[in-house]
Amino acid sequence: MNDSANSSLEALVLGIPYVILCFIFLPLYFMVIWVLSVNPIFEGSIFYRILKHMAVANAMSLNSTFMGGLFELSQSTFSDFISITSGSLSSWFKVAICLLHILLSINRFSVVFGFHIPFENDIHQYSIFLMWYALAVLLIMTPYLKLEFEYQLDRHWFKEPSELLEKPIDHARHVVSFIYIIVILKYFCSVGTLIRS
Repeated sequence: MNDSANSSLEALVLGIPYVILCFIFLPLYFMVIWVLSVNPIFEGSIFYRILKHMAVANAMSLNSTFMGGLFELSQSTFSDFISITSGSLSSWFKVAICLLHILLSINRFSVVFGFHIPFENDIHQYSIFLMWYALAVLLIMTPYLKLEFEYQLDRHWFKEPSELLEKPIDHARHVVSFIYIIVILKYFCSVGTLIRS
């Protein structure tokens, strides 16, 4: 009896904040998206486009938080399809937000040091396209492939098949390292030109 009382109390303590946080943050994210989309001042800047995509990704990630709250409150995952799809969205968000932070870092690095990366707009567009394309493929294919993204009531969050994520994360690290090396070399070459003149 004591274990079931603790379990139901735990479900309430976790489930209610998960659900409430979604209702608090979703309107805030929509306001940010609206401001960044409507105001012409923000239209041409890569920085603000990255921020807009970050706000959209954050708003979409609230689906996993909301579903986690419902799973906790009901102590059921309803169906494998819902549980796995919500879990895959949670995993996608972690990778997507890292990519967006890297793009934002490259952009801010180039602004701080005052040099223009000629291919920065292309990097941004291709990366954003791949990020949203990966989401579409993941949401469509995950339930059919039966990847283990389901919600775990005993751990209170989604299971992630980490062995499947290791190779893509390694490749992303190598690509990002290569981009940073190019940016740093370009910076040092421009500093060398300034020193000689």
